[in-house]
Amino acid sequence: MEAPRVALLNLAHDPGVREPESTLQAFPVLTEFASGLSRAGAAVIVVQRHASRAELARDGVSYVFVGGAGRGRPRSVDACLPVLRRVAGLRPDVVHVHGLVFPLPVRALRRLLPEAALVVQHHGEGPWLGWRGALQRWGLAAADGFMFTARGLAEPWRARGVVGPAQPVFEVMEGSTGLVPVPRDQARGRVPLPGRPALLWVGRLHPVKDPLTLLEGLELLLHDCPEAHLTMVFGEADQLGEVEARLRASRRLRDATTLVGRVPHGELAWYYASADYYVAASRREGSGFALAEALGSGLVPIVTDIPSFAWMTDGGRLGGLWRPGDAADFARVARAVLARPREELSRAAVEQYRRRLSTEAIGRDALAVYRSVLERRGSRGR
Repeated sequence: MEAPRVALLNLAHDPGVREPESTLQAFPVLTEFASGLSRAGAAVIVVQRHASRAELARDGVSYVFVGGAGRGRPRSVDACLPVLRRVAGLRPDVVHVHGLVFPLPVRALRRLLPEAALVVQHHGEGPWLGWRGALQRWGLAAADGFMFTARGLAEPWRARGVVGPAQPVFEVMEGSTGLVPVPRDQARGRVPLPGRPALLWVGRLHPVKDPLTLLEGLELLLHDCPEAHLTMVFGEADQLGEVEARLRASRRLRDATTLVGRVPHGELAWYYASADYYVAASRREGSGFALAEALGSGLVPIVTDIPSFAWMTDGGRLGGLWRPGDAADFARVARAVLARPREELSRAAVEQYRRRLSTEAIGRDALAVYRSVLERRGSRGR
């Protein structure tokens, strides 16, 4: 099958980022997804709702910014019509809509492009309730398929009937940040992380990320691994006060934990490469960009058993999965992982990243999805 013409449609935008070029710099996940798809062989045009009009080209991809946007998320189909008409004018084979929160634009696209395949990608959002849920079901019924990082994430959508029984769900990582790993020896010279082993956390201090359970589990682990040390890198810090109070309450835990705070994204590669294990306590995730970056840098994961993490770590084969909210289970799983040969697990982590989580892998997987839904549409028309 000839490579399809694909329009990647992004209806959300950041009103604070005014210049189109700045938008591309601020949202590398968007550009990495498009670039990977282009390198896989598709003809790609990104159509972005925006405050101003512009057309740019980068890495083999055309970017069309349709001006006039006000709010970050449009509240009506009318607010989307200029963007939708621009997409329709391109006559793509596939329209890839970012987010399951735009049901009416998806339904409108079906009217504007009756022959095109419509694929909608999940980005961590949950299904709507009440009358809005009914609206979501009606609008997204026009989609030919859905991308979720892991099929388990689609279960609530199936249960509410938003994703219908005849609509296929495909497992594709929602994007890549494009972070480039650095050599381990150089990283340890530049950002030497303490600990044997050196554990790394990268994520918000927020109840969904559950840093307090991780700290409780670390305190249990320290009884058997007294030289372990946790370095915590974070931006948003809703629970910083609680985390600091927990550390003050335990000298053992305080001595084994370093709070770094915010690190520019370009500097994160040094932290990943200097650590031994990546730890996370998330109760839910749409995917896990920090986990993907850690795997690409060769870190062994000790993360919660949630759908996206389980898929990204090949069912925990690359390290260990523990029950969310269960500190004792973290300590138990961590002990078992630390007993395994780290270098072997590290190589497997890098291979998994290259196979499923890299920009190139995501582009290949997405292209395979488009071909599949186009084939389904073609078979229905015969």
